[in-house]
Amino acid sequence: MQPDYFQQYCQLKQQGLRKEARKPLLAFIRSFQSMEEKIAWTQEYLPIWEQENGHKIGHNIRHELYSEIVFPALLHRYRQQELWSIKGLLTTMQNLYSCSQLWEQIDKKTDWILLEEARALVPDDMEIKHQLIEKHIKWFEHCQHEWPWGILYWNDGASVELTFPAKSPGSLTASPRLGDLT
Repeated sequence: MQPDYFQQYCQLKQQGLRKEARKPLLAFIRSFQSMEEKIAWTQEYLPIWEQENGHKIGHNIRHELYSEIVFPALLHRYRQQELWSIKGLLTTMQNLYSCSQLWEQIDKKTDWILLEEARALVPDDMEIKHQLIEKHIKWFEHCQHEWPWGILYWNDGASVELTFPAKSPGSLTASPRLGDLT
């Protein structure tokens, strides 16, 4: 691995010369000799990248760097069920979502599923528990937001009978299908 190429890439990128920055980035990627080098570099790089970009929406690791170095390292250790790789995949989910070929390699698992896998590996990890609880809260907020749509589907609203057709008296377990409302 030749870190000088990565430094050149970072300098050119910082100057706004993204097109010119690609050449040293590709040289940097080609300079890796083994999976262990990729893993070591990824373990060092991800915390720095997350600190600089982790809370900015839409910030991805450059595709070439992610697909050739970061993802293979994360995938290799993910298959060995290492927690840091699951956390790395969670950190870079937007990269995965934007490249289905990579995402397919982890069976298109969502961040929710990865969080559940991490919790199964380390049940007492408070960071994972916090992220999972946060995920549930966001889902409940979404469900609460979407609730009126089901009731007010038509302009004049749906009746209780249309919204909750009972299988038996007092049962609210059945829900209408779109065709049932016509």
